Amino acid sequence: MGRKVVALDLFDSPKTCEKLWHRLLTGVAPDAVEEGDGDTTAGPDAVKRLLDTIRDLSWEKVEPVCEGEEYRAQSDSRVHASALLVGGTLVHASVVRG
Repeated sequence: MGRKVVALDLFDSPKTCEKLWHRLLTGVAPDAVEEGDGDTTAGPDAVKRLLDTIRDLSWEKVEPVCEGEEYRAQSDSRVHASALLVGGTLVHASVVRG
């Protein structure tokens, strides 16, 4: 939103992204419209900073919703992250700054 990256999702394939795309947009789009300022955009450095915040977090294995292995992490700076692995392959990772 503007120059701030508030959410980042990574997928193993375009097909996985396509399956989740509508749900992702309905969660983020209302916040983006409320935030306004469509004249500015975040650049690669903003994405790198968000990824850097999760690098050293303590990841905890949790019970997955369906198959695979799910991990979650949270920082003191209100960053939440999750990752789903199936067969040892990262299928979906999500980072949200609250």
